[in-house]
Amino acid sequence: MDEIKKLFGNIAQRVRSENNLSDITLAFCDTYPEFKKEFLNFFFPEIKRPEEALIHREIASDDSRPDFIIEADNGKKYLIEVKIMDRNHHFKQYYDQFSQKTGFIKSDDNNEPCFRFGYITNYIVSNSTLSVEDRECTKFYSIKTWQSFYNMLGDNQSIDAEVRANYMEYLKNVCGIINYKKMNLSNLTSLYYLNNAIQKVIKETLISNWTVNESEIKHSSTIGSQGYGFYCRGENNKLMFIEFLVFFYPNNKNEDDITIDISVSNNLGANKMIYPKLEKLKGKNSDNYSDVYIDENIIYFELIKNKTESFINSSDNIIVDKQLEILKEFYQEVMDEITVIAS
Repeated sequence: MDEIKKLFGNIAQRVRSENNLSDITLAFCDTYPEFKKEFLNFFFPEIKRPEEALIHREIASDDSRPDFIIEADNGKKYLIEVKIMDRNHHFKQYYDQFSQKTGFIKSDDNNEPCFRFGYITNYIVSNSTLSVEDRECTKFYSIKTWQSFYNMLGDNQSIDAEVRANYMEYLKNVCGIINYKKMNLSNLTSLYYLNNAIQKVIKETLISNWTVNESEIKHSSTIGSQGYGFYCRGENNKLMFIEFLVFFYPNNKNEDDITIDISVSNNLGANKMIYPKLEKLKGKNSDNYSDVYIDENIIYFELIKNKTESFINSSDNIIVDKQLEILKEFYQEVMDEITVIAS
């Protein structure tokens, strides 16, 4: 019923913390076995009868209290930590404290720790922002995003439609999720989703020792480009203005005319001190960007062609996650490169 869906949207305006999200999610799992099945298999597809699993909320162990501890039917145990925007990761802490506990160890000849740790956030976790210890432990984690879970629910017919709609309404309002459609850069109707995707990446990506104020992220648009410009602030009052843009020609079907770029201009006062340091990157390339080039006093990092093609040729709704991932990885690598040199 539309009234119930509206109710969950209103609840989300008042009950919206990470603990609230965990409580509501557990309530759905406890009420609807098919929802529990899809939630647990989203992280751990090897659980054979997830609807029979026991989910415990915030069981303390030493100085740790993960959101969910799951006991599967075969005696194996799993852990899920819930985040929205909190970046206080516990990868090593939870691994150290739980990997040796009964049920968390895979019983094979090597006695190696199993992939039994789940982690879900409202942003894409980037290894470059993690400590060396946390980064090493992520290989034991099934790391997901709420956007991906939302997309999965939207396509999942095994859960009652009304149940899905109510939970998705709550999740959408708590996490600010946009129901992205495939971004077709030859179609003007995709501009809304494209701009929101770029803005989402800028807002949610953590750059070491630099900050981006959300109020300073401004839409940038010309006849041939769409995207956002923003100020990035570092230590000792360092400041630079960066643009994340897609250059395209909607009436031209030639995909070679579409590029995805991050740029720093020497024509802006904020960049005068930093720009000369960045010039040394000219001609550099990486897994995410092709040769860095300079045009009219602007340094451009261009997304490498095969990834641009993957972005353009994505064909279904689940692939929206892949499009967001391409933008995120490109932005993360370029910003890490720029900020290290500018520091």
